[in-house]
Parts: sequence; C-alpha cells; structure tokens
Amino acid sequence: MPSIQPVLSTRGLSKDYPGMRALDGLDLDLLPGEIHGVVGANGAGKSTVIRLLSGLQEPSSGVILIDGEPVSISSVSTAESLGISVVHQELPLLPNLTAAQNMVVGRERSRLLAPARKRRDQATYRRAAAGLPGAPAPASRLETHGLYAWQMVAIVRATADAARVLILDEPTSSLTVDERNALHERVRALAANGLSVLYVSHFLDDILDVASTVSVLRDGRLVHRGPTVDLDEESLLAHMTSGTGASRAGDVTVQPLRSASEPSARTSNAGGQGLVLDDLNVGEVVLPHLAVRPGEIVGLYGLEDSGARDVVESVFGLRPRTGSVRWAGHSVKANPRDAISRGITLVTGDRKRAGIASWSVEMNHALPRLSQRPLLAPAPRRSMRRETERSIQEFRVKGRAGQRFAGLSGGNQQKLLLARWIGTAPVMCMLLDEPTHGVDVGGRRAIYDQLREFAARGNAVLLHSTDPEEVVELCDRAIPFASGRPLEEIPRDDLDIDALEHAVRASTRHQSSDLEVTP
Repeated sequence: MPSIQPVLSTRGLSKDYPGMRALDGLDLDLLPGEIHGVVGANGAGKSTVIRLLSGLQEPSSGVILIDGEPVSISSVSTAESLGISVVHQELPLLPNLTAAQNMVVGRERSRLLAPARKRRDQATYRRAAAGLPGAPAPASRLETHGLYAWQMVAIVRATADAARVLILDEPTSSLTVDERNALHERVRALAANGLSVLYVSHFLDDILDVASTVSVLRDGRLVHRGPTVDLDEESLLAHMTSGTGASRAGDVTVQPLRSASEPSARTSNAGGQGLVLDDLNVGEVVLPHLAVRPGEIVGLYGLEDSGARDVVESVFGLRPRTGSVRWAGHSVKANPRDAISRGITLVTGDRKRAGIASWSVEMNHALPRLSQRPLLAPAPRRSMRRETERSIQEFRVKGRAGQRFAGLSGGNQQKLLLARWIGTAPVMCMLLDEPTHGVDVGGRRAIYDQLREFAARGNAVLLHSTDPEEVVELCDRAIPFASGRPLEEIPRDDLDIDALEHAVRASTRHQSSDLEVTP
C-alpha cells in the first residue's frame, strides 16, 4: 500500500543561539489525524520546536514541509495561513471578554462590540464548539470559568479557522484528573475528524494515554520515535535520560517520605514556633486556623479558583487580608517587605514575576543577597559565580552562569529560582506556588529532595499546587480547597490522589462533566 503523505514534516531542522545549539537536525513527520507526542527534559528542545513551527522564530537551517512542499514560516500569521495553530501553556485569553470575543480578538476587521459582529461571532463560536462539550457558552465571560473552560476556548480559537495542525503545549498542567481525561476525549475526537495534533508535555502518563506516536528529544536531538503502545513510563524515561531510566533523572535519590508525627532531630530556625494563621480572610476565602510546624511541609491543593493560591499570596502580603499571621512567634504585616524581613519568602511558578529576563543567570540567582546590600555596594562577583555554579550543578540546570536568564528554558528558569533561595538565602519559612511548573520529571525529583532537606533543617514550607501527585509526593499533610473554602485536612497516612480528588469533587459546585455549550 502507498505510504501516507504527512501533513507536516521537518528535515534537518536546527536552531542556534549564541554559544549553544537548541535544536539539532530534527526530522519529524505528523500524519493526518495523528496525535503525536513530544517529550524531553527541560532544555531538550521542545519549546524551540513549537517556536519554529508557529512562526515565533525562524530556523538556522533545515526545512519545514506542508504536504511535502517546503514552506517558510516567518510569522504567526504565516503559520496560521498554512493551517498551523498553537494552544500555548500560558493561555493568551482575556478574562473580561466573552468566549466568542476571545475566539476572534486580534483577528477582527470590524468593531469587536458591534451588534452584528457579536451575533456573527457567537454563531461561529457555537459551530466551532459543537464538538467540545465543556466549552463555555459564547456570551459568558471567561472570568467566571475555571482553567478547563479556558482550555476549551483556546482550542476553539485555534481550530476555528480551518486548522489542519493543532500544537498543544503542556495542556493539562493545571487540570484535575477528570478534566485531563475529558480533554483527552476532546483531542481524540478532533483527531478522528482529521485534525493532526502535536501534543507536547512533561507528563509521561498523558503522552502514553492520548498519543499514538511519540518523539523523544534529548539535548536538542531526536533520540527515539515510535508507537506508544510499545512503551511505558519507565522505558520512555529511559530514552529521555540516556537509557539509564529513572535513577538518572536528575541524579537524585528519592528519600522515603517523612511523617509529621514521627520525631526527628531538627535544628529549628523558628525557635520551636512555626507559621500560624488565625481567622485569615482573603476576599471571600476564610481560613479559621492553620499551623505549619518547623520541619514540616503542608500542602494546599486546589485549582485556579479554589482559594488555595489566595491564602499563600496573602501570607506573603501580595493580597489584602485580615486576621493574624505569625511566624516564630512574631506578627507578620501584610506586605512582602515585612515578610522577607521576618524570614518568609515566596517562590512562584509565574517566572515572569520572579525573574528578570534581561539579567544574567548569575545576577538572578544572587537577587536575594543583592537586595540586602547597601545600594552602592559592589556585588561580590567571585562568590556569586561560585554559588551560581553550585546551584546549576545541584539542580541540574541546563545553562551557564553568564548567559541571559531569558535564554534558559522555562523549566530551567524555575529550578534556578528555587535554587537561589534553598541553597544560599537565610530563609526560614518558604511559601511555594506551583514550584515545579514546567519542570521535567528529573528536575522535579531534584527539587523535591532539596525541599525535603530544607524542611529537615527546621524550616517550614507551605505549598500550593494544582498537581495532586506533587502534593502526595511531597507533603506531610494536605488541605484541599474548593469554591473558596478549605475542606477537611488529610493526614499523611490517608494522603493519596484519590483522597484529594474525591474531596474536591464532592465539594465543587460545578463539575466539568456537567458543562455544556449553551446558546
């Protein structure tokens, strides 16, 4: 039988940056109706592939082919005209606009709010979303919906203009297990109707669940391509890590989980008193009491609109609050300056807020110490370089101390932002908000070990995460959040993914499976 002509192909596709080759001779074929997974560690080249195929950057060498014909993709609009659409990890949607308006914003040729235009856009949205149960109604504002609905709108936007290739970049990073399953059903339905999907993810179980073929990148090169039916997570990880499996993923040894009830020899930085929250009110979120003891990691599990993130940010002073926040017996004011002066810091997965893109890796790593020095005091460059290089080695950051922070992949940026606090700064209480956002499996294990060691020294950690596996892996106990309120605490002995998901499902007013497209 004749071979099937790929919709999209690359031959020898490469991308060079100053001092490094991010992508090296990639040959890739995407067939009609295929869901093709792409995996690799941080810095393997996945983001570079997306940028080149979507027109955000141009290759240094090699060729991209559509239906076997070479094409030049010099801009996002060129990519879209060729039928290539991308749903990025950071969804570029506007919460104050409706679902239908988000579908066309930036593409409109007439006034967005004109009555005739609104009716036409809503009709177009309704047709495009007909095969996506769970997409919000065309006239509803996105600010009233959770991330799953945002993902559906982003997919509608990406496929509304006769797209032939859909690129999904980490589409499940903030979804529940049920929402992940629902999204995969939608993706399978799109592929069954002829759409070709390039599915890029750090979650190996997602790739094995939804993709029929997988390509593995390592150090910018394609090291494996084949059907997912022949793989499991261990063998897929082995391809990512030079064939040595999980034991080489970050060169770390995962220690047994501690139990909060087990005594241990800890040198407490808090004088025996940890983080204590009483009658905390943050907007509509109310937390009567929470104590995080020295040496303990406590997790707040909940999705974007659950209220868990609000609690963490309010402790650091990023959100207005009432109630009492005390650390080591001292009251903490509702502003970041006082929190930092008391020994409390926040590490967030929002790297745009946490790092300075134009500065070097070395300067970003040194920020905690630089902020404590007199304004005109010279920076201690030798010790800065030494500490940065140590963190790069311990956290397996793929990058150099002297390069621009923006030149690191997202996962390597995140590892560096954590390393600068854990390794060098005199932190006593660490607040974490999605600490491994965009970090590969090996990097996550390295971070988890560093956080366990940090807590074992008598420091306290309060973690918010939308990933139930992360909460179960890392925390001594956890409090699920739903609809702006804390639920019953789950102790270490009972803490597993089912317990977290069941608590949230039982208490959430609106289930994703109940959502339908309405007029």
